[in-house]
Amino acid sequence: MNRFTFFEDQEITTEPKPAIISQPVTTTNMPVPTEQFRYRCEQTVVVKQTGVVKTHAETKREFLVSKIYSEPHNGFIYDVNIVDNIISFYPSSMQDMMNLMCSIDNVKCNALIQPNADTGKIKSILNQDKIVENWQTLKSELQEKYAFVRDKKTKSEIEQFMEALDHQFKNQQSLIIDLDTKMFFDLFFDKYLVGKDDFATPYVLNFNSQLFNDVPLHISMQPMITGESADSVAVTKLSKIEKSADLMHAIEARYNQRIKPTVGYKFSAYDFTYRVTANIDTRQNMINEAAISILEEIKNNVQLLTNYTLKRVDL
Repeated sequence: MNRFTFFEDQEITTEPKPAIISQPVTTTNMPVPTEQFRYRCEQTVVVKQTGVVKTHAETKREFLVSKIYSEPHNGFIYDVNIVDNIISFYPSSMQDMMNLMCSIDNVKCNALIQPNADTGKIKSILNQDKIVENWQTLKSELQEKYAFVRDKKTKSEIEQFMEALDHQFKNQQSLIIDLDTKMFFDLFFDKYLVGKDDFATPYVLNFNSQLFNDVPLHISMQPMITGESADSVAVTKLSKIEKSADLMHAIEARYNQRIKPTVGYKFSAYDFTYRVTANIDTRQNMINEAAISILEEIKNNVQLLTNYTLKRVDL
């Protein structure tokens, strides 16, 4: 028996007994949550070319998560609500596009989620109908906003963008895949959430290149326990990427196509590192805080640095 199950079985905490949902979950029959948690997340993404900053983005997000017991789903489900979503972008000419992406994420990230009982990852989105309804409202607003566009090429690109989002919102698996790429959801929905304590088990992370976003990267992650107490465990995860001939050929081809015309210098060496540190509350099976740092670069030519922090704060 792992220590998570032990704590729950012994009812060590003084939390109230969970409300039980006896019918399908809707916004009208949602019971009072067993627990609520508030998280603040901050991210910076910097792109440099030959050492000079070309783009810089700062994002601040706040999430309120309600933990609810659902008898039909044989365990806890999680109502995730995005409370704040603030982004600033340099150069400022891209700010409108970033604001648009924020408005889309505001729809996606208000999700009622059932985790997979084995992995803790997202198994299903229980309020997809409501998410689609909210997307249709936003879509109508966007269509009205851009109704003035007359240029055929631009108009076609807007229509294709809307169609792609339509598919993503209406296809649950596509929506789950998209949420999984968002760092908050990737960190929050993990094994610890469902009482799994194999913190040091290696795994493979499927990750799209941030510099060349159509190139998939298969990254071996090696977790290690760096500290623990009766109430928490600290974990560090370090990456290792296999630079296969096919991968390097794909990256070099895209570098020559997309970046070399601006930088001028020929392809050099490719490097990628991904590091995660996290602190887990082992009594409540919840994440306390985490930090992610990502470095991807073509040596001396172009560099992308991402720093992300997640912190549980007072309600």
